[in-house]
Amino acid sequence: MRFDNWALISDPIAGYVWQINVPAGVALQSQSGASSGSNADLIEFGDLGSSDPSIQVNIPAFAEQAPSSEDLGTRTQGDVQSTGTRWIQTIPAGVLGNNNPILVEGDMWVSNDFGFKLVVETITRDPLSGTHTVKLSNIASTTFESGYFRPDERYTIQNAQ
Repeated sequence: MRFDNWALISDPIAGYVWQINVPAGVALQSQSGASSGSNADLIEFGDLGSSDPSIQVNIPAFAEQAPSSEDLGTRTQGDVQSTGTRWIQTIPAGVLGNNNPILVEGDMWVSNDFGFKLVVETITRDPLSGTHTVKLSNIASTTFESGYFRPDERYTIQNAQ
């Protein structure tokens, strides 16, 4: 199957994702939340002692020991409240050709104000690539009705297998 002229609609409130073949007028409906990727190299926050095991952090498994973590508490940004967790990973000497251990750390701030978990800020610090920050701004909570994000009536909806 070719995937030219396809579009994607995700409705996190209703819990559906539609893959839409625009020329054919067909929308393939499936449950959202399924991950097709492998999590073999991911360490879940649950493994770090967080109260939310559904949030995952892409930390390379350099060491046999899991990263340590600390709770950063809560904060409010605009009208959105979030909780933070800091993880710290040590890359042992010799793994990357390094003479000394390398300390890599990051902060993740997650909000539950939207009816689902939303990462509102991440900060990663390491001596190899520096500090990188991804931060949502001008965010506000709002209410959507179920089915707000869906294909219009021109499309035939089929269940994806």
